[in-house]
Amino acid sequence: MIRFLPRTQHFTGWLGIAGCLMSLSILPHGSWAAGGSVVLTDKTRQVEVFPHALELADPSATLTIQQAASPSLAKKFTPLHTEIITHGFTHSAYWYRFSVENQTTRREWKLKGGEATLSEITLFTPLPAGGWKAEPLGNDQPHSREAYFHREAVFTLFLEPGETKFYFLRISGDSGLVATATLFHPDALPQELALDSGFFGAFIGIIVIMGLYNLFLFYTLKDRNYLLYVMVIWLTGMFYLNLYGVQQLAITPGWSASAVEKVGIFIYFIGIACHLLFARSFLSLPRMAPTLNLYFVVLVWFFLLGYPSSFFLSPLTNTYFIAFTSTLALLSNLGAAAYVWQKGYRPARYYLLAQVFFAVGGISVSLAIGGWVPPSFWTLRGGVIGVMLEVFLFSLALGDRYRILQLDKEAAQLEALHKVEENITLKKEIQLRTEAESALRQAKETAEAATALKDKFVSLVAHDIRSPFGTILTLAEMLASDPDKPLDPQQQELLQTIQSRGKHLMEMTEQLLNLNRLQTGRITPEAQLLSINELVDEAMMLKTLANSKGISLSHSIPPDARLFGDLDLIREVLRNLVSNAIKFCSAGDSILIFTPDNSSDLAVSDTGQGIPEEILQDIFRHEVKTSTIGTAGETGTGLGLPLSKEIMTAHGGDILVESKVGQGTTITLKFPPPAG
Repeated sequence: MIRFLPRTQHFTGWLGIAGCLMSLSILPHGSWAAGGSVVLTDKTRQVEVFPHALELADPSATLTIQQAASPSLAKKFTPLHTEIITHGFTHSAYWYRFSVENQTTRREWKLKGGEATLSEITLFTPLPAGGWKAEPLGNDQPHSREAYFHREAVFTLFLEPGETKFYFLRISGDSGLVATATLFHPDALPQELALDSGFFGAFIGIIVIMGLYNLFLFYTLKDRNYLLYVMVIWLTGMFYLNLYGVQQLAITPGWSASAVEKVGIFIYFIGIACHLLFARSFLSLPRMAPTLNLYFVVLVWFFLLGYPSSFFLSPLTNTYFIAFTSTLALLSNLGAAAYVWQKGYRPARYYLLAQVFFAVGGISVSLAIGGWVPPSFWTLRGGVIGVMLEVFLFSLALGDRYRILQLDKEAAQLEALHKVEENITLKKEIQLRTEAESALRQAKETAEAATALKDKFVSLVAHDIRSPFGTILTLAEMLASDPDKPLDPQQQELLQTIQSRGKHLMEMTEQLLNLNRLQTGRITPEAQLLSINELVDEAMMLKTLANSKGISLSHSIPPDARLFGDLDLIREVLRNLVSNAIKFCSAGDSILIFTPDNSSDLAVSDTGQGIPEEILQDIFRHEVKTSTIGTAGETGTGLGLPLSKEIMTAHGGDILVESKVGQGTTITLKFPPPAG
C-alpha cells in the first residue's frame, strides 16, 4: 500500500504485553520503571495504551531495543497523555514504553495497533531468561505473519493473574505517522474488527454496485460520461483500498510493500487523469469554457506524464508531490464547476457539491495526519467517506444532467415542431397569396385586355363618327348659306338644331378621342416654361359669352407669372374650366382667374350655383355621368373635367376642387416645379 498518504491500514500491533515482573534480572533497570501502568480488571473490555505510555523519538531510526531499554535513555522518555499519536510526514522512528498489570484471572489479551501508515510496528516482550522477543508487523512485513486476517496489526499478550509486565513498541513510517494502541478483551476484539471491516466492506460494495449500475447505463444510453464515471469511481476505490491496506491484505497478499506502493502511485495518476477527463466532459468545457478546456487537456497530459517521475523521488518527496498535484486537480475541478454553474450550466451544481464533500474528506485526513485536528475514526477515514458521498453525488449529477438534457431536448423538439407548424402555415399563406396574386394578375390582364379593347373600340367609333358628322355639318352649312334656295323659318330652325347638335356631338367626339389618347399614352405633354398671362388671354376670349349671361370674367395674374407645361393641353384645360364656370353661373355672378399665393399654380373661382356633394367625388371620372344642365339650359358632354384631370396627371400634377352649393366653386391646377 502507499506509504506517502494516510491510511488506516495494518495498524500493527502495538503493545506486546510481556509477563509479570519475574525477577529484577529480567528488568533492564529500575530507572525506566516510572510511568503509568495499564490496569486490567474484570470490567475491562478495552483500554487505550498511549495515555499510560512514555515516548522517545529516534530521528535516525537506528536505535536497538537494548539501547532504548538502557538506563542512559530512560530519562529521555516523556509522557504522552493522548490516545492517538500524530507525527505527520516523517522518516523518524518512535519508541513507546508502558506496563500492563493483570488483575484478572484471564491470561490472554489482545493489543491492536491501528490508524497508521506504518512501515513497521514491532512489539518487544521481555523474556524470562533475559532479553527481548521482537514481533514485527506492518506494511513491510508479510500478512501471513499476523494471527488475524485484518488490515491492522493485532498482537497477543500473555499475562499471568496478578502479573505486571513492561513492553516496548517501535513504530516507523515513511510518512503520515498516525497510530493508536488499544488493549482488548478477546471477546471484544471481533466486534471492533467487524466494525472496521464492515466500513470498508460497505465502501467496496458501494463502489462496485454503483460502477456496475452506471456501466449498464452507459451501454443503454451510449453516453460516455457514464463510462468515465465508472472509471473514476473504480480507480478511486482501488486507490483507497491500496492506501488503507485492503489490497495488500486481500487482493495481493504475496506482493512486496514496494510493488504495492508502485501500483498505488500508478492508480493515483491514472485516476486523477480520468477524473479530469470526466470533469471536462461532464461540465461541457469545450462548449462552456474553451480556455478552461485547453487547461484541462494540458493538466491531463501532466498527470499521465507525471507517473514516471515518481520513480526518481524519495517516499517523502513523493508525498509532497502527490499532495500538491491532488490539491491542484481538486481546485481545478472546483473552479471549473463553479465557473460553468455561474454561467448557467445547471448540471454543475451536484458535481460542485460532490467535489466539496470530497475536498472536506481529504482535508480532514490531512489535518488529522498533520496533527492539526484530533485524529478520530471519522477524521482518519474522511477520505473514504468523502469518496462515498462523491460517488452518490456524481451519480445524482449524471441523472440530473440527463434529465436536464432530456428537458432541453423535449423543449427543442417542441420548438422545432412549432417551427414546422409555422412553416406549414407560412407555406399555406404563401400558397394562398400566390393564388391570390395569380388571380389578381389574371384579373388585371383581363381588365387591361378589356380596356385595350374598349380604347380601340372608342377610337374606331369616334373616328368613324367624326367623318360622317363632319360631312353633315358641311352640308348643313351649305344649305344655310345657299342664296338660290332660301329656307323658310321652320326649315331654318330645323337646320340650326342640326348644326347645334352636330357641333355638340363633334365636340364630345373630339374630347373622347383626346381622353383615350391620354390614357393610352399616345399623347404626351411637351412641357416648356409658359407665360400664364398668355394662357389667360386666350381664355378671356370667352368674356363675350360671359357678358351675354351678365357674368363678370376677370383675372389677377402677375405679369411675370410662369408655369411649366404643354401649351395646347393647358389651354384646353383652362378653356374647359372657364366654360364650365360660365355654364353654371347666373347674371350678377363673377369668375376670377388667379394664381394662389403667387405660386406657379393656376385657379378658376366662380360664385355660381356650386356642385352638389353627391356628385363632387365623381366629377373627374369619365365612366360616371355627372353632367348637368347649365343655368341657361346649356348641355355638356361630361368629359371636360375628366379630360382635364388626365392632362394634369400626364404633367405630373393634380387638379383640386372646392365647392359649396349656392356659394360657388374653385378649381386649382397644381403644377410640378420646373425641372432643374
